[in-house]
Amino acid sequence: MAKKHFSVVLAFALYVGSGITVAAAHRVERPPAGTGSAGRTSPKRALALPAAVKPTPAFSPEDEDAITRDIVEQKLAAWKPTAGNKTTPRRTLLSMTGDICGTWRVSRGMDGSTLWIRSPSPGSYIVSFRTGGCLSRWTLKRYGEFSDGVLSLNKPVEEYFPLTYSRLYLLTVAGKLYLVPDAAVRDFEKGVTADGSRIKDQLSVDFYGYHRVAAPGPQR
Repeated sequence: MAKKHFSVVLAFALYVGSGITVAAAHRVERPPAGTGSAGRTSPKRALALPAAVKPTPAFSPEDEDAITRDIVEQKLAAWKPTAGNKTTPRRTLLSMTGDICGTWRVSRGMDGSTLWIRSPSPGSYIVSFRTGGCLSRWTLKRYGEFSDGVLSLNKPVEEYFPLTYSRLYLLTVAGKLYLVPDAAVRDFEKGVTADGSRIKDQLSVDFYGYHRVAAPGPQR
């Protein structure tokens, strides 16, 4: 009976001892009074969490557009026409008159450009030019005059492609109108017959010529 009682007491002591060991492993050390420091776990020191970092406000698409536009405008301010900008189309393709108001677009898959043209008064035009691709985009506002098949802008524009120009020609090919930048005339003409009656290479025409996607609306 004594051995049994001793075994029970020993088992209880081991149980209590293990509990003390577990408690000791998780006890919190209290800092000395008046230090104001938070308690820390023992035996491992608690890791201090970094202070919350406020995220930097992201630019909106409009902000990015405006920043890129300013950079492009500075570049265009020093632009000089090249030999390609002095190219003129064949007379058989040129449409001397026509209504150029509306929305015109050229798309090359990974990039493209759009022209919104309106005429607030006879002979004068307001042109909103929008271009972009994988990495950036920008919008430019220009004023223009249209005479003898030529739309002349008051300042040059630059496409994402890139092409830079200040004149576009109104050309007729296979019964359809196109606005073709002066710098792209030769490449555009490679895709059509000499008299403009038909298209030989649709890719050249689509790649270099703006086609109208929306008819002229009410002028304001």
